[in-house]
Amino acid sequence: MDFNEERVDLAIYYGATRYPDLYQQRLMAESLLPVCSPRYRQQYRPLSGGDPAALVWIHACESTDVQDQFAEWRLWCQHSGQALPFDGRYYAVNNHSLAIEMALNGLGVVMGRKTLIQPLLDAGRLVPCLKMKRPRPLAMT
Repeated sequence: MDFNEERVDLAIYYGATRYPDLYQQRLMAESLLPVCSPRYRQQYRPLSGGDPAALVWIHACESTDVQDQFAEWRLWCQHSGQALPFDGRYYAVNNHSLAIEMALNGLGVVMGRKTLIQPLLDAGRLVPCLKMKRPRPLAMT
């Protein structure tokens, strides 16, 4: 968004806060956590240490400051030391809410933004499905 061209006074971004010409204030840090429905986790034992290629991965690419549909997964893999298959079975959507709904309906594993999915974790509707959670060097600003 170009504040010189658009009629906007305030914007909330999710990303690496690479906007040196704008005043920024960190609103909250974010952690990434791969999650799925309890039914999906029970159905696919690879989540407990088997072959991750058997899983279906859900990628949400909207609302990030890069146009890489696998950006959150790549970042999580880099920080966790995990090697996850990107050439296997996956869905790529441009809406994080849709990606979460897909996971809730047992369609695969989604990279959850913990701040946004915490109520679903608390209710047991989503469950962590890979062991590591890493703080994300991204934030809401």
